[in-house]
Amino acid sequence: MKRLMKTIITLVLVSLPLPCLAADATYVFTDKATFLASVGEVVLQGFESYPTNVCTTGGPNPATSLVSESFIVTTVPAQGGTSFLCTGAAADGPGPTEGNNALIAGSNTGSTWTLDFQLIAKPPTFAVGFYLTDAAETGDAIFVTSTGEEVLIAQCCRPSGSTVFFGLISNKPFRSFQLRNTGVGDGWGIDELMLGIGGRSNKPH
Repeated sequence: MKRLMKTIITLVLVSLPLPCLAADATYVFTDKATFLASVGEVVLQGFESYPTNVCTTGGPNPATSLVSESFIVTTVPAQGGTSFLCTGAAADGPGPTEGNNALIAGSNTGSTWTLDFQLIAKPPTFAVGFYLTDAAETGDAIFVTSTGEEVLIAQCCRPSGSTVFFGLISNKPFRSFQLRNTGVGDGWGIDELMLGIGGRSNKPH
């Protein structure tokens, strides 16, 4: 009788449902090759089709928004501040990780700022990856999706000239995201922006 009871209890324990940990999982990457191996096909924006400017003070035609085939990005400065976008490179500052152009974001008033990316491509994006140059020198760099996921990209205070890769795969597809700069007077370069639009080919490791 004891042996029979033991068998029954064991079967009940084995048959209990296991929690589905991947249902709302978010995977963060610091390596481009690993990110691409997990995400599969991506849409790449390298900013090489835009004018090449010297972007230290916003270039000759500083802008507050830029339109691509996949997204519209807009700068949002802190109250009372100004912010700009420029394509090219900054002298002794943010620059591209390949080619001649990065998307340079900064502020002439030294305020903090946010970059809003509104995604045009359909269906919604489930993954995004990019390089940042000269980021988080005086404050944190933070990534936030429209579904409420918030991840620290880089923590203050990194050495001048450093390059960071950030990638994220989420099971909550999103139609917009933000890059938030908490540093005062901190300009960034954004390059090799990759968006995962279709279904991914592999599960992240």
